[in-house]
Amino acid sequence: MASFFQTVKDNRRLFWAYVPLILLYATSYFQRIGIPGTIFDELSGDYGFTAVQIAGVGTAFVCVYSLCQLFVGMLADKFCGIRVITWGGLIFCIGVVGFPLVCGNLWAMYAMRFLTGLGASTMYLSIVKETDRLFGRQNYSVFLGIVYFVGYSGGLFGTYPFERLNERFNWINVLLVIGVVSVAMYLVVIFTKRIIPPGPISKTKISFKPVVYFLKNPYMMMLIFCSSIIFSTYSTIQMVFGKKFLQDYVQLSSAGAAKVIFCQTFTCMLTLLGFGTLIRILGNRRKPQMIFSSSLAFLNTLAMVLVMKFGLSPKFFIAGFLLYSVASGSAVAFALVAQEINARDTMTQATGLNNLCNYLFVAIGPLLIGKLLDSYVSREGLAAGEAVIYPAEAYQMVFLLLLIPTGIAVLMSFFLPETRGHYLHQHLPG
Repeated sequence: MASFFQTVKDNRRLFWAYVPLILLYATSYFQRIGIPGTIFDELSGDYGFTAVQIAGVGTAFVCVYSLCQLFVGMLADKFCGIRVITWGGLIFCIGVVGFPLVCGNLWAMYAMRFLTGLGASTMYLSIVKETDRLFGRQNYSVFLGIVYFVGYSGGLFGTYPFERLNERFNWINVLLVIGVVSVAMYLVVIFTKRIIPPGPISKTKISFKPVVYFLKNPYMMMLIFCSSIIFSTYSTIQMVFGKKFLQDYVQLSSAGAAKVIFCQTFTCMLTLLGFGTLIRILGNRRKPQMIFSSSLAFLNTLAMVLVMKFGLSPKFFIAGFLLYSVASGSAVAFALVAQEINARDTMTQATGLNNLCNYLFVAIGPLLIGKLLDSYVSREGLAAGEAVIYPAEAYQMVFLLLLIPTGIAVLMSFFLPETRGHYLHQHLPG
């Protein structure tokens, strides 16, 4: 850790110019977590939207976010992250300011969420590239843990603090203020570009050839599956139906449920920061974290099924939500290994493909879960224009079905290689 602090000290000016980048990333993470999960009942009660329609508000963001990851990875490898985030941040700001202005018009809401997701898609991968360019590889896992920690702080604000603000003020006005803050942070990033000048434009042509190689790499396919299952399970609970489940089944108040999601997000933040540091302390070993997180996701899902089956104390569900957060903390290890089982000159594209699949799972999962939940409610109940309460059987089936992919992820995690911070190739074969 001493070398990390020395790196920061030796690059003080760059580091303080780097901070606004990850703060802008935090505002994008709020958009993922706070909408639609925290305002689920508001969208249902105020506008009569069904669970599928509300899930679509999240899916409009997540689909474009995930599908753009490959292209953003290519652009960041070619043009440098700071150039990419400059244009992406502008699109992001249009979406976040526009969304609260069109609430009630479902298709306009989808369009604004599309723009928000399009702009947000440039941020994480651009920061991944800039972190490697500015600070090197030795303490990369620690820096990446910090990026996740700060980014997730935006998601943390999207839980209990956002819910409390919505209780006191009109939720649309709250979203407008958050949009203004996002624009202000973007302007700070533009100003600090004088301190972080863009790197040289790579002579390598933009090509899908690396993607073809990634798809033929069995290690990459297993890693993507494990990473996507763990991330999407946590994210779907956090972003879409977790708060609703706590209100319907555990019978917590809106504020109480938001507190649990708040604690869930904060636990994930601490785990990400801790896992990033732990990797460095353990000699850059990644595999133990991947096996641990995959196993925890499966065992926790099994526990949730058993708790519902035998009608045990609701406190077990709160503990279960927090354990999903701990499992999700392995994102640092998965991101590092996705880069290192391929080649350094395609690191951002490899991370982009992993991210793409992660968010495709997040995009599809809520729609399937929303459809499943709605199937347990009559058409009259869905059309009543009031917040729907879903039965226990619906939620039990959700967790029961999650046992299948999480179980497969455990098996695959044992076959992933230990890279210890070294790339398998400097350049991709062929």
